[in-house]
Amino acid sequence: MGMPRVYIDGQSYRLCIYTVVGLIVCLVLEDKEELLTDLKQLNKLSNHLKRKAIDLCRILMQSIKRSEEAPDSYQYYYYNYVNSAIKISSKLTNEEMRKYELAVILNNLHDCMNPHSRLAKDNTTLCAYKTKDYWIVTFKILDREICVLLNPMLPIEKVEEERLKFKQMYFSSIFVL
Repeated sequence: MGMPRVYIDGQSYRLCIYTVVGLIVCLVLEDKEELLTDLKQLNKLSNHLKRKAIDLCRILMQSIKRSEEAPDSYQYYYYNYVNSAIKISSKLTNEEMRKYELAVILNNLHDCMNPHSRLAKDNTTLCAYKTKDYWIVTFKILDREICVLLNPMLPIEKVEEERLKFKQMYFSSIFVL
């Protein structure tokens, strides 16, 4: 089992890549010579990973199946500033996300919402932008940025109603003072 040496912040580690049941697990381990030569320890690690990976794969497959059975009601994009997590709704297709115009608008709206951006003004918490294809409504809840794509034919009053309905449906459990 070869494990290449990798460097993180100047510190040397070993990279262990394990594949089981279509799942790839990457481990960064301490750079110890005995790690490469102790077959008993490597077999123990391999058996442990196999057991855990099979369980994890089963859980992931159930989650994927559930999400395919109950698609999102809205097209949305979510960004968490704390952990840089991104979620894209199942209704927002790859083709739509690849549209140059949409990508530019989402990027600009993200810059307006990002407190560290030179474009951000006075802690902006809500922006709405209309194109021929969508109303793009971006808003912030705590350290989360949510961008909802709505029907461009909606009047502005209905856009706000839909935004509030979406917020209640997907983010009602977030505590806001």
